[in-house]
Amino acid sequence: MLSACRSPGCSPRRSTVPTAESVRSRLEAVLDQLRSGRVSEWSEAECRRVVVPQMRASLPEDERQTKRAEFQPLTGAN
Repeated sequence: MLSACRSPGCSPRRSTVPTAESVRSRLEAVLDQLRSGRVSEWSEAECRRVVVPQMRASLPEDERQTKRAEFQPLTGAN
């Protein structure tokens, strides 16, 4: 989606609002890193408190619940 451009000479920018499609593969990659114990660019605490919850928020409710159930045993988070 392109943002509105109202100023002369400005060029339209793509929206940075995440969609379910744009989040799925990134969320799965984070979960894979946690499952395997590989080093992540985020700490486990950041994944638990910020990264995964924010990514899940972009998913439909049923998929969000599924990902929550996959994530919880990996870190003890909700």
